[in-house]
Amino acid sequence: MAKLLSAIIADQLIYYAEKHSLLPPNLFGRRAKQTASDMVQLLVHQIKSAWRKGKVVSVLFLDIKGAFPNAVNKQLAVNLKNRQVSKKITRYVTNMLYDRS
Repeated sequence: MAKLLSAIIADQLIYYAEKHSLLPPNLFGRRAKQTASDMVQLLVHQIKSAWRKGKVVSVLFLDIKGAFPNAVNKQLAVNLKNRQVSKKITRYVTNMLYDRS
C-alpha cells in the first residue's frame, strides 16, 4: 500500500511541477508525452549539432533518486509549501522523511 500511495503522491507532485513550470523542457522522467526515445533523439540531435560546429561534447548523467535522501527535509517542506503544493501532500512527504538521516 505504501508503494501505491507513494506513486500517487509522485504523480501529484509531477502535476504541480508541470502546472507551475518548475521543470526544464529537456527533463523527460515521468512526464506525460515524453518518452525515453524522445530523450535519446534529443541527445543525439544535440551531439551531432555540436560536432557539426567542431565542438567537443560531454554528457553528465545524474542520479537524482540517489540525491533525494540527502535533501534537507525542513527546507523541502518549505519549498513544497511555497510552490502551493497541497497541505496533505506536503504533510505526507514531511512524515515520510521524518527522523531520516
